[in-house]
Amino acid sequence: MYEYHESDYLGAAHGLCSILHMLLESPWFGEGSGASETKLADIRGSVEAFLRNSGRGWQVPYATAIYLLAKAYLVFKEEKYLAGCRKCADSIWRHGLLYKGPGICHGVAGNGYAFLLMYRLTGEKRYLYRAGKFAEFLSAECFLANARTPDRPFSLYEGLAGTVCFLADLLEPSQASFPFMDVFGVKYAGNEHFSGTAAVSQTAARVVIAGAGLLGNSVAYHLTQNGWNNVIVLDQRTIGSGTSDFGSGTIGLFRPSPERNA
Repeated sequence: MYEYHESDYLGAAHGLCSILHMLLESPWFGEGSGASETKLADIRGSVEAFLRNSGRGWQVPYATAIYLLAKAYLVFKEEKYLAGCRKCADSIWRHGLLYKGPGICHGVAGNGYAFLLMYRLTGEKRYLYRAGKFAEFLSAECFLANARTPDRPFSLYEGLAGTVCFLADLLEPSQASFPFMDVFGVKYAGNEHFSGTAAVSQTAARVVIAGAGLLGNSVAYHLTQNGWNNVIVLDQRTIGSGTSDFGSGTIGLFRPSPERNA
């Protein structure tokens, strides 16, 4: 079990879900990876243990566990993982309208993304309906009057930037994905991965992106993946030194405690 602040953590921000999810995203599960059968069996066994124990007293963060189980379903093609996803989605539908804020980190938009994930997995319109209802709640009088103002109200994870991503994905739900957590995407082709080495003109940029945080770098990456050239990312300090430095991401969580400054 992964421990953080002397407690067992299960979630995606600091816990077991993200560790197992990243292992499933690795090239080990690609064709011809050469990974040992023992290693793959250990990872699969850990995912199955998580699934079993999620109904036996563990306080499971359903809005994050659903991504691990969805990835497991896509990798292993077993219905028990999809059943686990349905359980997570049903729990979010019953309990997921929160007053913590509008964002994707412990907020209404983050919980709403789970239904967009289920819509892509199953094609069932009830999940699209549920996502729409969570979007409606963001403008409800009770939410506007009682919701907590995030510490960083315009950030990607806590604030309105993430909410905008959710609302935009509602317009094209067949392509929707939680920012930086697209379980359908292919991260590797064999053992190769993307490396941005294209030359960039310093005098005639097609796109200039202000801010070298998670969002800015993601935009630059996807533009280049779609054939755009001369994309420049600018920042007044260093990469990831602004809002992204405070986001509940997984970067650096696998290092010893003194080094968790990523």
